[in-house]
Amino acid sequence: MSSFSERLRHFKLVRKILYPIVGIITWPGLVIFNKLQIRGTEHIAKLPRKNVLFVSNHQTYFADVITFLHIFCAVKWRKKNKLGVPYYLLNPFTNVYYVAAEETMRGSFISRLFTLGGALTVKRTWRSAGNEVRKGLDPSDTRKITRALESNWVITFPQGTTTPFAPGRKGTAHIIKLCKPVVVPVVINGFWRAFNKKGLKFKKKGTLLTVTFKEPLPIDYEAPTEVILAQVMDAIEQSRSFMLKGAHHRKAANDKTNPA
Repeated sequence: MSSFSERLRHFKLVRKILYPIVGIITWPGLVIFNKLQIRGTEHIAKLPRKNVLFVSNHQTYFADVITFLHIFCAVKWRKKNKLGVPYYLLNPFTNVYYVAAEETMRGSFISRLFTLGGALTVKRTWRSAGNEVRKGLDPSDTRKITRALESNWVITFPQGTTTPFAPGRKGTAHIIKLCKPVVVPVVINGFWRAFNKKGLKFKKKGTLLTVTFKEPLPIDYEAPTEVILAQVMDAIEQSRSFMLKGAHHRKAANDKTNPA
């Protein structure tokens, strides 16, 4: 990415122009063609305007983040657990960045455009062949996120992939220990069913999309990164216990459907 583009995405005026455009285009896909159910906006209405880290599971490249931005803008206009008519795009909430893989954001014109919406591009932990080459975040990536938290909210996806129940990455816990932010867990569902992997095309209309904001986590910032990461993964319902619970529920449902 050019240095000009890098500087451009930090101008709030750019986001104030971009958010309404993207918002108007994407709003029907969330509210008309699908059904968006939002819970817990009372937990974000009282948050400070800086040093807040939203941690969430991940189901598409862009639809998840776009939905969060819609919700933040709506909450700014004192809407509770709904979007309604998108007049909130007239004066959007722009004090927010999101963490995204550098390779993903270089992939197309659309992804490069979305980068201007506040992407903090980081290098993947994994090579394309699937071999891990390093753990945690690159120091330059860490600086991007810590600087953004100094005066903004930041959205991150600890798993770094849309694969459900993938292990979390220690870089998220490292940022939490370093910056001591307010950590808000978010659980989403339905996006993988409604949209393609990029989140820009419909797969199935009429899908229930759910976004649940939980209370900020009581973090012990002095705890080991492994402990903090485990707490985060449990809060976003992507830990091993939730995976096993899901498998148990699926087996029980199958047993009822196909009795011996």
